[in-house]
Amino acid sequence: MTWTTTRLKFLAAVPIRNGIGEAGTQDDPSWPRYIRTTDIAGPRTLRDDMFASLPPEIAAEAPVTYNDLLMSAAGSVGKTILYVADGPACYAGYLVRFRAKADVDPRFVAYWTETPLFLDQIEVGKVRSTIDNFSAGKYQNLRLSVPSLAVQSLIADYLDVETARIDALVEKKRRLVDLVNLRFRSLVMRLIFKDTSRQWVSLSRLCHCLPGFAFSSDDFVTDQQGGVRLLRGANVSPGSLRWDEVVYLPRGKITNRHQPYALEEGDIVLGMDRPLIGTGMRVASVTIADLPALLVQRVARLRANELSTNEFLGFLLQSDAFAAYFTPITTGVSVPHISEEQILAFRVPFLSHDEQSQVVQQLAVAKGRHAAATKALNRQIVLVGEHRQALITAAVAGELDIPGVAA
Repeated sequence: MTWTTTRLKFLAAVPIRNGIGEAGTQDDPSWPRYIRTTDIAGPRTLRDDMFASLPPEIAAEAPVTYNDLLMSAAGSVGKTILYVADGPACYAGYLVRFRAKADVDPRFVAYWTETPLFLDQIEVGKVRSTIDNFSAGKYQNLRLSVPSLAVQSLIADYLDVETARIDALVEKKRRLVDLVNLRFRSLVMRLIFKDTSRQWVSLSRLCHCLPGFAFSSDDFVTDQQGGVRLLRGANVSPGSLRWDEVVYLPRGKITNRHQPYALEEGDIVLGMDRPLIGTGMRVASVTIADLPALLVQRVARLRANELSTNEFLGFLLQSDAFAAYFTPITTGVSVPHISEEQILAFRVPFLSHDEQSQVVQQLAVAKGRHAAATKALNRQIVLVGEHRQALITAAVAGELDIPGVAA
């Protein structure tokens, strides 16, 4: 079987180029969807919790059609999606579009972008500055080896079946994680909210709330360079902080106005933009490993006053009651978010310090079991994901024995 090493641009039916430089503040569902890097949920899926659109006359400048491959050129460079959704769409300036020639199976190229054969070239060639970037010209010159169209399609067909099986297994594992989380949140509800005869007070009676300061892309860098981490909404997950996408404020830009936004161990933080992820609120406790860090816009910091403790607040805000409270009143259009006023207006049962302490002790034990179970399940998800990538890499490199594909 003969494979040809070529450049990506020679497989494209039209030039590989960037999209439209619009802000994406409109969300008319009758207009073509405006796809941005942040809209990409997976190799073939778009997020359903955010949506932007552009008028048809503007969208026509950078249309996306079925089986177009979009690749991120800035920020999360190398992030890709094969567009297989229904309906018209267009794409943003931080993305580039690859449209396959008639003798190229776009699925084969899309699978290639999920492997080190693609990602290693991105890592070597990306420009690290305020935001990592990888130009359309660099995408055009990426090298890959391809067999005939018939073999590409056989490999893609095989991977469609096998990755679907793997993805179904991953989805089952994720549902188990959701069930473990549900069990824990149910315990929180029973221990804190079961006694309806208690006095109820607004959350403002128990804590102080501080939203983060506004910043722009000109303020931060992606390399540490002696800077301090900025805690953004993207870093807040249900129950923990994640730092896989980190930006920093250079120490030379830090002034006295930033001091109130310095986080401390034990602070409770809440993601205010898109506050609901799956079945959990984006609430987490700051640990010593998360410091130093500064609080920025769309994240709120809560600190208990003398009537409560941060530990109790953390459990309180992870409850289904808190999630249900915000679901119908989330504000915002393109980027839904909640406000400081809404947070502090949430009404909760008033527990004494002793009662809070008892609740915290019981939930701390349950949280330990919960953490162990979710850690094991998440580790299984990671291992299955590694197997998935290894399978795809072997297939698109011609190193896997696939029925119908000659060696």
